[in-house]
Amino acid sequence: AAASVDRDVAARETAAAIAAAVLALPEDQRTALVLAEYEGLSHDQIAAVMQVSAKAVESRLYRARHALRKRLTPLI
Repeated sequence: AAASVDRDVAARETAAAIAAAVLALPEDQRTALVLAEYEGLSHDQIAAVMQVSAKAVESRLYRARHALRKRLTPLI
């Protein structure tokens, strides 16, 4: 039971750290990331929503994922 509680606490802390890291991203990167990862939109769909090119979406997603990886590496 104690191990289960520890796992739950660790999972909540990890989720909170991920949420904080996503919120810390610049708005354009955060929007692209949320649309891709949480809403499941394609690069073309995201480009249409954000009114930018698919290449710009790719770039924003790359930068967002890189920033998250850098910030969250200590948790992994």
